[in-house]
Amino acid sequence: MTSNHSLPRQILATLVGGFSLFLTVTITWTLGYQLLYAGRIFPGVSVAGWMSPGFPSMTLRSD
Repeated sequence: MTSNHSLPRQILATLVGGFSLFLTVTITWTLGYQLLYAGRIFPGVSVAGWMSPGFPSMTLRSD
């Protein structure tokens, strides 16, 4: 059984640990996604709506 004085510390440690874990997962996910699609167009992104899949990459290379 814990004393009343250590309960706030446990709550704070849980919140800090959970937030740290959330940040770690979010940053890892974002960096992984960026590295996976480095130099490519993200899937599901449409450019001007009428372009075929190869045309946006040709347009981006010409600029």
